[in-house]
Amino acid sequence: MHSTVVQSRIERSVQIWDPRTRNSWCLKKSREVNAALEDVSEKYHESIASVLGNTFLCGTSEERGKVRYTISEVIDLVMESKGTKKGLKQLLSPETQARIFESMRVPDWVLLYFKLQTRLPDLAWQTLLNIRKLPSHNVVFRKVL
Repeated sequence: MHSTVVQSRIERSVQIWDPRTRNSWCLKKSREVNAALEDVSEKYHESIASVLGNTFLCGTSEERGKVRYTISEVIDLVMESKGTKKGLKQLLSPETQARIFESMRVPDWVLLYFKLQTRLPDLAWQTLLNIRKLPSHNVVFRKVL
């Protein structure tokens, strides 16, 4: 496992080329490696995703670290090229994006508890709710408080 990002052979080989030549060569080499990976995947009747996922779930700590590093490296490469928001949007399916962002959302009860504990003025509470963009079903909480 590496603590710093290690450039691939593809990236090291094309640093001095102009962007068009570099992109063409990177695409060619990536397609060759991807074809080899697909052949191996077909041979064992397992997708690369299932191999990485199951290795992460069932593997040793070292194997999980390698999977984590591989997935992180893919995400870092895409985000470096496309930007964080656009890169993740293009890389992840809409369903996966929704699951991730929903899990990061602060539950409504936490906000209500915060309101009660801090004795926040109504205007500040309304501003917080507007920033948070709570769904309309929380109108009941706003009127009660």
